[in-house]
Amino acid sequence: MITEVQPGIFRIEIPLPQNPLKAVNSYVIHGKRPLIIDTGLEHEACREVLLNSLQELRVKIAQSDVLLTHMHTDHSGLVYELVQRGAQPYASREDAALFNMRRGGEDFFRNYLLKCGFSVNSAVGTMLRQPEFIRSREAVPFRLLAHGDLLVAGPYRLHCLKTPGHTPGHLCLYVEEKQVLFSGDHILQHISPNISLWEEDSNPLADYLRELRKLISLPVLLVLPGHRSLFSDCRSRIRKLIHNHEKRAEEVLKVMAGGEWLTVLDVAKQMSWRLSYASFSDFPLSQQLFAAGEALAHLRYLESLGKVARAEKGGVYRFQARNDFFENNQGMREELSPLRRINFKGSSSLKFISEQNRRTGTVVRTGFMGDG
Repeated sequence: MITEVQPGIFRIEIPLPQNPLKAVNSYVIHGKRPLIIDTGLEHEACREVLLNSLQELRVKIAQSDVLLTHMHTDHSGLVYELVQRGAQPYASREDAALFNMRRGGEDFFRNYLLKCGFSVNSAVGTMLRQPEFIRSREAVPFRLLAHGDLLVAGPYRLHCLKTPGHTPGHLCLYVEEKQVLFSGDHILQHISPNISLWEEDSNPLADYLRELRKLISLPVLLVLPGHRSLFSDCRSRIRKLIHNHEKRAEEVLKVMAGGEWLTVLDVAKQMSWRLSYASFSDFPLSQQLFAAGEALAHLRYLESLGKVARAEKGGVYRFQARNDFFENNQGMREELSPLRRINFKGSSSLKFISEQNRRTGTVVRTGFMGDG
């Protein structure tokens, strides 16, 4: 389905087969050089909808730019095909590097699964065949975007906002004159974006919460998200997302309250998830991995706050609630025990400053105060 959401800005709803998200929003901005934002999975159903929609919108791919808000395959899967047809690709430095990761990719996932506590040998091959993990076979020559860069598409000037958390180099795009925000997966109306830890020494949840707080005072009349409906009350949604993650961190502490050393997978199995399966073991492997990644991100965040300790043995992470934290919060251990069982029932303002004249394609370098 194609919808004109602003003059000259079109949303294409691309189906995501066998994915609980159902669809991804791709956007097209008409102009002398059209801009395509996000692509859908490398899947025939996605390919058909995207290419037919671009044809209906009379977009000449060879004369277009394609920008990825982030590297997850539901947003990036067809970028290589568009590049093969002549489009110029853009992405952040961090996510371009992750997208183009080839050598050692299988070793990376094997190591990651081991750290989380999965049975590695049976999981790696299955996981890499999942649609969510299929990547184009060739590297993509991205032009790299940074926080503060300006893209010009048709009559619109889109300011790049680096918003790490969902991925290390996630980008939002802000049209100041219209107060429109392309939010990617950073802010969604009815979904709490998955925040997973993929890089050894990163703290993605801390990054995500910091970037949400930065955006809360940004004037926004319309949010164009990566999934589901458009919405207008951006500040209220940001406050809700911050609250949700604070409650999620509390839930992880409840799981840890027994004092045992737990693997990431142990913790993930005892957290609540809004998926309709009888048990965690029934989750598709890709969803188990996302759940473990979210658990690890919250554990890393709590570790940075001094609330849990981490150890590594045999390549496996184990976490334990710090006794001194509970000793300083009397009664909390009793309040949090016994372990909460898994529930499967459906269950600072950015200011623009001087614009420079250096251009790269459609990009103008621009500075921001408080660069992210």
